[in-house]
Amino acid sequence: MNNQVNTPPLNESAYKAKVVEYDNFAVKREFVAEAPTKEELFRKFYEWNRTLRYCNGYYFKFLDENVKAEYHEWYESLSEMTRFDMYYGDGIVD
Repeated sequence: MNNQVNTPPLNESAYKAKVVEYDNFAVKREFVAEAPTKEELFRKFYEWNRTLRYCNGYYFKFLDENVKAEYHEWYESLSEMTRFDMYYGDGIVD
């Protein structure tokens, strides 16, 4: 019995964007992030930075200015409650 899970490769229509990872405010690496949709990529990008919110100098940025603008437009279009849920996740808020 084979318990291995095979994930299909992302197809050509996947959304891709170049991302720069910073560590101690210096470029650590550049890579291409991808997801099946633009929204999924933006949510993934948000989660990367959210989990690092207490790590000064460690963060991710989009390399392309157009993608940055699209990301900010997407984020601003989210409801306040959606942003709240994304920020706190499953945490308990007093």
